Amino acid sequence: MLVLDTCEHVINAVAHLCDVILARTKSVRILCTSRQALRAKNERVVRLAPLGVPPPGGSLTAEEALGYSAPKLLVERASEVGNYRLEDRDVGTIVEICRSLDGLPLALELIASRLLVEPATDVLRELDDRFARLTGRGHEGPPRQRTLLATLEWSYALLTESEAAVLRASSIFAGPFEAGALLRVVGHYDRDPADVFDALAGLRSKSMLSIEHSSNEIRYRLLDSTRAFAANLLKVSGELEDTSAAYARYVLDVFEKAKIDQSELPAQQWYATYAIRVEELRKAITWSLYQNGDTLLGLKLVATGLPLWHELSMIEEARKNCEHALAVFDRSSCTDSALKLKLLVGLAAVTRFISTDTDKAIETFEAAIKLSRDIGDKNAECQGLVALASYRLLPGYRTAARETLEQLKKVALETGNRPALWEHETLVAELDIIRSEYPPVIARLERLREELRNASDGTASRFDADLRIRTENTLGAAQWLGSQKPGTGLRRVQTAAQWALEAHHGWTLIFCFTRGVLFILSECHDYVLARHCLAKLKEAIYRYDVPTWTPVANCYAEAFDALSGSRTDPDGIMGAYDQLRTGLPQHGRHVYYALLIRALNAIGCVDEAAQILDYVSEIGPQRSMVPELLRLRAVEQRSRGRDDDAFSTLNRALEIAEDHGAWAWRLRSATDLAAFLLDKLQFDDAKKVLEPVYGQFLDGFETPDLQRAENVLAELHRSGTTGGGEIAVSR
Repeated sequence: MLVLDTCEHVINAVAHLCDVILARTKSVRILCTSRQALRAKNERVVRLAPLGVPPPGGSLTAEEALGYSAPKLLVERASEVGNYRLEDRDVGTIVEICRSLDGLPLALELIASRLLVEPATDVLRELDDRFARLTGRGHEGPPRQRTLLATLEWSYALLTESEAAVLRASSIFAGPFEAGALLRVVGHYDRDPADVFDALAGLRSKSMLSIEHSSNEIRYRLLDSTRAFAANLLKVSGELEDTSAAYARYVLDVFEKAKIDQSELPAQQWYATYAIRVEELRKAITWSLYQNGDTLLGLKLVATGLPLWHELSMIEEARKNCEHALAVFDRSSCTDSALKLKLLVGLAAVTRFISTDTDKAIETFEAAIKLSRDIGDKNAECQGLVALASYRLLPGYRTAARETLEQLKKVALETGNRPALWEHETLVAELDIIRSEYPPVIARLERLREELRNASDGTASRFDADLRIRTENTLGAAQWLGSQKPGTGLRRVQTAAQWALEAHHGWTLIFCFTRGVLFILSECHDYVLARHCLAKLKEAIYRYDVPTWTPVANCYAEAFDALSGSRTDPDGIMGAYDQLRTGLPQHGRHVYYALLIRALNAIGCVDEAAQILDYVSEIGPQRSMVPELLRLRAVEQRSRGRDDDAFSTLNRALEIAEDHGAWAWRLRSATDLAAFLLDKLQFDDAKKVLEPVYGQFLDGFETPDLQRAENVLAELHRSGTTGGGEIAVSR
């Protein structure tokens, strides 16, 4: 075997030599390494891909990470130079180093020695200046291999003028790109399209870029290291500004088309087409708006990018860009009111989820509504009213919410805006749940559920959470809380949880898990699914950069540990209580406080539970939670030996629950009262309290509350009654 290493700079001579040798010998085999195929006779080309790197988003042990070739090589080389050992805590950083270096063996070998003198996190940070850092210490090899920069300079020097220009222009793309996109970007070069295609072919043959096949479409991709190298050349050549401007205009056209496609394509197809372009959008906005490249172009990019941010649940990024764009708009001479309205509506849509400043939030909503009315944009008015109405469902604004919802319905009917009408129905249902009006809620949501089932996939552009999943979730919670079919409600919530997990839409998951799924699962003691959903909730909060929702996740985490017997001290629960109390107004749902109180009672911390109860009483309990909070107050009273007070409190809780039609709270209050009377040997009275309530349930007999009620009735049956009668426990 004859090995010829690094042939790309003498490729014609090597090809001729190989042809001659093979023609004049019988047993010689030749192995050539080159960035470009030789095109010799009998040549068989084997393209070497970068070394394997674990996929993003996973959590691996050191042993698992070393099953991939890139981290394995990096760790092996560091171990050969010195006494390096990969620990589990460094796995994520090591994997990210490998990913940043594209799995290139030379780059990994050059960086390995740094792991012996610096923490892995510092090495990763330094890779931003990768060409200066990747210098082989004591590396024995040709000069061109001693640094990654020298290697790329060697390859760049072999390019034609046209190939070099196209390589520089290609560095503007944040990810893979199509040939048509490149033609748009190099348009200011006045190059013949045929020359551009020839240059792409040349770069591919010389291994300066790779090809990806996606949806019957060829896309080109620069390795990160090559892109960084070429981007520096683009800047030095003086071509950066013109290329950035052409790139930003191209990205704007892409997302203007995305806006049209959103109402025509199925959601999954739209997502698959445009989600991969988020880095392109960021790059174009950074240049045009934040680096003062082209202010008007930047404003338009922010406005047209809003649908993508919604679909990707990038709430915080959307907020920052909209706020900055509006500030720039007000300072500029721009008079495009329609453009300003898009930015205002975009800001309003995310403000309701994460705003800590109530007055500023209301001001944003009202400004969006006023401007939409001034220019006659009814669709934008609907979006502004949806944001305002949902925000006014928070404590302290509910009276005004009804008025806003009436305005929303009026405008939506005038324009035939079905998505806005669906939003109206869901928001009215949420308001009615707060008001404990369960039968109309259930009827309304069942109608909406059927209508959404028959709607085409592309009909509803999401204001926030997926309406189909959100409706299933809210309907299930309402049925568990306000009907004689808690089993049906539980199953619907479990279905909504599964749909939310499969939807891959961050805000849908966050909304449904914090507003129904985790509550019902915890009430029904389904801690296996609840813990799985909680883990996904925490992951979504981190991934989509909405840390303001962490207090809700912590509330459930602490409560689950206590209720399932994994925690016995109250410190974590009280910490979660403090976070809720001082967090967003959106966290002010008293169901969270009731859960923490139950958790504290479960571990015998009655004083701490009473502290939370006193706080809720002081601020005024929400109507839907009054019966349950009274029942929990009776638990505290009994623990302190105040049985007379507990008896009165339980009777009041039962009366209010019955008046509200809150079957879940009615069953709990009746069961607690019957258990109280059982302790007092008042068997007939206990029977009269519990048996009529229990007998009206139609399903869900496997749920904890109905199981406990059945157990109390069975105990009454065993104990007998003063009248000698028997209690029949039937379903």
